Amino acid sequence: MATQTGSVVDLAANSQRQRNYELIYQESVDPWDYSSYADRVRFQCIADAARKWCPHPRRSLDVACGLGQLTVLLAEFSDEVFAYDFAPSAVQRTRERCEKHARCKIDVEVRDAMDPGYERNIFDLIALCDMNTDGDMDWWSHV
Repeated sequence: MATQTGSVVDLAANSQRQRNYELIYQESVDPWDYSSYADRVRFQCIADAARKWCPHPRRSLDVACGLGQLTVLLAEFSDEVFAYDFAPSAVQRTRERCEKHARCKIDVEVRDAMDPGYERNIFDLIALCDMNTDGDMDWWSHV
């Protein structure tokens, strides 16, 4: 698949990446040790920086939301939050987290960063952190 930058993305590698992450989330409740104090502070710092840049976004997007730590923090100052990950197990856990902590409408879905399917220019704030590209710069350029 050619991108606007002219790079070619290996779709088979992307599918394998998706399967690998789904297995990781199925095998561990907290595969990235997000429950640690350092990670809670890190996500809070990211949310605080986003809030300074965009104090009251109408719509925020959390790309590759993982377990939803940043998603719920974005909900503290956004009217609506959209979040996605391509691992269904991660999405389910994010939904559960959001049910407990949500202060606004949160829509969490299984989507792929290769083609998430959102309309252009509908988000005031887009957060993308902790996404592993495995050094695949063609993939990263496409996303």
